[in-house]
Amino acid sequence: MSQQVELDDLERLRASVREVRREAVPLTNQTLPPHVYEVWPSLGGRNRFFCFGRCLAGPNMDYHFQFITCCCLAVPCTFYAALCAPYLWQRVSPLLPLFTALMALSTVALLLFTACTDPGIIPRSKLQMAVPELAEVVAQATGTPLMCLDASGSQALCNITYEQEQLGYRWCTACRIIRPPRASHCRDCDNCVLRFDHHCPFVNNCVGQRNYIFFTGFLVSTGFLGVAVFSGIALWYSHLNNESPVAEDTLRILLVVIGIPAMLLMLGLIVLTAFHA
Repeated sequence: MSQQVELDDLERLRASVREVRREAVPLTNQTLPPHVYEVWPSLGGRNRFFCFGRCLAGPNMDYHFQFITCCCLAVPCTFYAALCAPYLWQRVSPLLPLFTALMALSTVALLLFTACTDPGIIPRSKLQMAVPELAEVVAQATGTPLMCLDASGSQALCNITYEQEQLGYRWCTACRIIRPPRASHCRDCDNCVLRFDHHCPFVNNCVGQRNYIFFTGFLVSTGFLGVAVFSGIALWYSHLNNESPVAEDTLRILLVVIGIPAMLLMLGLIVLTAFHA
């Protein structure tokens, strides 16, 4: 009897899929099953897809924080490359600027992976109805039951049981889905995310199950980059020639302007890295 009920729910779900597709997908594309990124603008959250669905970023609201991230990485590295690296290469060891360059490349790469990777978004009910077989995939991946639809087949109903609530499953009223334990709804992206940690505006994405390792690697790599840059600047500054006091005073002011904010950021980064570790 329960199997028959599940089959009936599945048939109603597939009928709703066809109805939602007619509303969300242009007529010229209805001959082929739609991809998630094709119906996302009308049925998904605030995240944005790029490169035909291969990259996913957060909403277009964190550009101020992204600018701060780029400045914190670019300004000290540019100062290091323009003034310190030539001296270190010739007078100390080429390994120091090479290591710094390697850390800079790994930091940028891990930042892009964190910002452009799906953090583990659970498709909302309307999106599951618009993409064929997506509901079955989501139910299998999250360990939740198949969506239960109302009599009209246009809206998902809350079918969570008491036993599931005791295990940590929750009903999301915004996405109208059952989310598994440790998943949570991000108010900035307007999506439920698996193993949601937090929404990081500095990388313009949520940090969750699928990009947590990239985010942690980004923190560690940035820490090593900061140590390499500041140690190189300290070695270069300790060997400055005292023939031009005016130039030395100017460099001291520049080092203070760049160094104090960067050191404060480094302390915060060390604390954040230790927390996630």
